[in-house]
Amino acid sequence: MTLLQIAFKNISRDKHTYFSYFISSTVTILLFYLFTAAAMHPNLNKIQDGSTLALALGAGNFIIYVFAFLFIGYSSWAFLGSRGRQLGIYTILGMSPKQMKKMLFGENMLIGISSLIAGLISGVLFSGLFFKLIRNIFVTVSFEIYLPVFPLLITIGLFLAMFLIISFITPCFISHKKVLWFLKSDKSYAENIEMSAG
Repeated sequence: MTLLQIAFKNISRDKHTYFSYFISSTVTILLFYLFTAAAMHPNLNKIQDGSTLALALGAGNFIIYVFAFLFIGYSSWAFLGSRGRQLGIYTILGMSPKQMKKMLFGENMLIGISSLIAGLISGVLFSGLFFKLIRNIFVTVSFEIYLPVFPLLITIGLFLAMFLIISFITPCFISHKKVLWFLKSDKSYAENIEMSAG
């Protein structure tokens, strides 16, 4: 069994644990895409205050992306920290730090790519409602549905880069830890070990 297959089985076997990570990433990508599609709407160039609105939407994009980077990075680290027992068992069974790093990288990328696809599909489906909301707020702007090729490419590029960075960096903080640290990170498991030793 390859490391990628192990990563896939970990995700499919423990869906509830991975679900919150997947949902939070998907919602963040959805919001970023909607703001990007609105900020690059062709109709913004036809109105006088379009630059001001575009600037506001662009600022919203920047805030969402920075928040997403911090939030997803922290979620990934906290998620790995909660899996101490599982990682400890893998280490005892002979998985090397390099192999564990590859497995964790594969897990993060599988979730990241899945949430990117789900977020973009949701963004395309809900873009009409989002444009309607903006049109109701800014009555001078006529936001019609258009084919947002460039916003799609920007969202894919930025979030793929984000998931690659997070997937590469996060395992580095764990792969060199000792087996004892992994086991003690799960308190209930550590207590069972102490009781059996006594």
